[in-house]
Amino acid sequence: MFIQKTAARNREIFAAYQQGESVGELAERHRLSEITIHQIIRGERHKVAVSVDAFYKEMRSHMPRPQP
Repeated sequence: MFIQKTAARNREIFAAYQQGESVGELAERHRLSEITIHQIIRGERHKVAVSVDAFYKEMRSHMPRPQP
């Protein structure tokens, strides 16, 4: 499966953020503004919630279920 360069980068950023890396560290490492990093994280969170892509399904499976 071919993934565009920016999509792969965004997935990497989101995964690193989920592992505890700060927005500032991610911005510095990827040479992007903190605002851009926040936008990427927001977009990736949405994809985790709705995407049928295997990468996002896997991430969903590791998320805690909301308690009723």
